[in-house]
Amino acid sequence: MPNLFATLIPNRAFLQKISMLALTGLISVFVGLFVTQPVFAQSKLLPGKVAVEGYPNILDNAIEHNRQGTSLMKLERFLEAAEHFQAAIKLNPYSAMAAPLYNNLGIAYFRLGYYPLAVASFQYALRIQPDFNAYYQNIIDSYIKSNALADAQAELQEIVAENPEDAEAYYLLALIYQERDEIELADLCLAEFRKLKPHSALSNSLEQKIKRNRK
Repeated sequence: MPNLFATLIPNRAFLQKISMLALTGLISVFVGLFVTQPVFAQSKLLPGKVAVEGYPNILDNAIEHNRQGTSLMKLERFLEAAEHFQAAIKLNPYSAMAAPLYNNLGIAYFRLGYYPLAVASFQYALRIQPDFNAYYQNIIDSYIKSNALADAQAELQEIVAENPEDAEAYYLLALIYQERDEIELADLCLAEFRKLKPHSALSNSLEQKIKRNRK
């Protein structure tokens, strides 16, 4: 049986570890994309109808798709919202806007209960904007909702044992230990992350969370 958890860990070994089964499923979702954030939609897109009428500019179209997706999320029409987020990503895959679009897409999948796809979307957001704590926390929340936290921890422990310079894996491990109230281990992983990324703003955010748990 392929190890699907290997597809859920945002680290440099991601593409090497991903199983063919998971890869096939993700290709159908992310084909033509590189990284983006989630959006909320109003109506299903017809095949080939990516552009929004009245918005001839590609960037304007992406913004409009994101706006509609966000509106649909508020109406709890998550599948339609995801379709708009996907359309926005296809139109605007490489700019700074892509990270929040992928994040929005992940949130839509999260609300639909498609947790592996949610994690994959948050991973893409991290590749574009690697120092944004919310994307890491969204991954952890997805693990929790899918009862995969222990499996993710074991996988990450294996990753840092094989590659002790994987800063992202240490950060995710620190978040997992913090969630499980294993504060000393969270501190150790945070210290390793700081050695690898001494100037990252992520450290202070996690340190504050650990301090709150310690009280």
